[in-house]
Amino acid sequence: MATQGKQWSINDFEIGYLLGQGKYGNVYLVREKTTKFPCALKVLNKNQLLKERCERQIRREIEILMHLKHQNVVRFYNYFMDDKRIYLIIEYTIGGELYKVLQKQGRFTEQQSAECAYQVANALHYCHTINVIHRDLKPENILIGKGNVLKLSDFG
Repeated sequence: MATQGKQWSINDFEIGYLLGQGKYGNVYLVREKTTKFPCALKVLNKNQLLKERCERQIRREIEILMHLKHQNVVRFYNYFMDDKRIYLIIEYTIGGELYKVLQKQGRFTEQQSAECAYQVANALHYCHTINVIHRDLKPENILIGKGNVLKLSDFG
């Protein structure tokens, strides 16, 4: 998805279904209208962020995401704002949250557990080499991409 220099707006996307809800907003599956490229759009309510005094935290998350480039970290494409909301354009991961897979499956085999641990450790090692600490590592913030590639998300 080419994002350099483009001024994005909500009108550039076809809004799909709700992927998840958080304290400050929702995440939707969207498609960029011209290319039909699927991505996730994290929609944050500015009033809620101001009320909770979290605007600095969101700025920090955006700054961190802009610098992270690793196969086991969710890709950040760009962001934009309007009067009421902040929108983060991020990679759509087809498998959803690791947490939901764990809930459904019950437990992982030794091999699955080892593969998960390896991928998460790989992502954390990368983050730490560039002085980024996740601060909220949990199965809900580990997403599953194509080929069962795990991706850290939610660096806020």
